[in-house]
Amino acid sequence: MKNQIITWVIALTCGGLGGAFFNQGYVNRSTVIRYSVTKSVLGGDSASSTVVPDFRLQVGDQAIRALWIHTIRLEFASGPEIENAAIGIHLSKPVKLLGRTITRDPGEALHINCDPFVVRPDSSATLCKVRRFNSNVGAYDISFATDGDTSIGLSIDYAWGQQ
Repeated sequence: MKNQIITWVIALTCGGLGGAFFNQGYVNRSTVIRYSVTKSVLGGDSASSTVVPDFRLQVGDQAIRALWIHTIRLEFASGPEIENAAIGIHLSKPVKLLGRTITRDPGEALHINCDPFVVRPDSSATLCKVRRFNSNVGAYDISFATDGDTSIGLSIDYAWGQQ
């Protein structure tokens, strides 16, 4: 009886049922990337002109009503390491992009690079390529400025760059 129980335990854990649990619980686990979006605004409201009379914003020789600075922070949360990833950033409203996109990576061996924003009549978007996400890597930051508020959508492709 004891040998039969041991045989059944070994068969269940090392056989089909054990393999199914291993496959579902470990092999098919997903990588989770945590992100946050921070927005700062200068101007654009009556408080700015009330507190600071004659308050004006100017980029180059062009006057603007408000300056919105958007910062997206991406960092590894859990799951398997990712060697390369593509991050799509979508701006839902047609806003004017001011200045340039600035990226900050967590170290010299790690890198993030963003293409210029593609501006369309109804939205804008860009693609950023990230070198590595794992538990030993810090956060990546992407910052850009616009002349108005917009909703930001993100999409992540983990298979980018893999053969």
